[in-house]
Amino acid sequence: PDIILLSSDRMVGVETALVKEGQYLKIPSLILPTAISTPSASINYRHRKSDFTQKYVINGFIKKALRVLFPKWTTEFRNHTVLFYPLTKSIAAQILNIMPSNPWALGGGNASLMAVMSQMAKDMFLSQSIDRNKLVITGKASSDRLFQNARNAESNRKKFIFEHKIPSKNKIILCSIPQLAEHQLLSWDDHWQEIRFLFSTLSNVNNSELVLTLHPRSRFENYSKLAAENNALLINN
Repeated sequence: PDIILLSSDRMVGVETALVKEGQYLKIPSLILPTAISTPSASINYRHRKSDFTQKYVINGFIKKALRVLFPKWTTEFRNHTVLFYPLTKSIAAQILNIMPSNPWALGGGNASLMAVMSQMAKDMFLSQSIDRNKLVITGKASSDRLFQNARNAESNRKKFIFEHKIPSKNKIILCSIPQLAEHQLLSWDDHWQEIRFLFSTLSNVNNSELVLTLHPRSRFENYSKLAAENNALLINN
């Protein structure tokens, strides 16, 4: 191949192995601007796990040693020193030479370049100690489609309301359904409580049509009944 395209360069396994092999074969690698990630989000995700202390928290001599040898492997959280990967996985990856030097940052591995969607995103990654020369502002490909859709908003709206038999006088409320349970931010019980409140509130707006869209992690069948109960249109794409 001429280039290796990635969503990140810090996921130990096939991803970091491909980057390393690409370096050996002199094949450049590029991270595409698909997501925004922060260390705080990564910490909170780990903290919600039942084995958080066992797998990610280190103490004593090991903590002191890693702070000296690999200072960017750890971060501090509520008086804990926390690893991005469990210690055994981190050491094994380091032995295999596929461990990212700065795993808490998206782009903290060995990819040649990282495309970012804006100056704000670049500044954020710089604050996470990503090399300035690695970051290139390109925008985001999906934004090109948004721009085209905005230019054709009126014709797109007419087509949409015709296809779904929506009265032309009605306003359209577009809601991307939160993935609170799918991303383990809330329990499923709490998630459904929030979703029911959201659907009920939005569906009670006068002279409007509630249109719901799904995240790739969300399943249509999980939301279709509740959408129907609120006279909402659930789009499965």
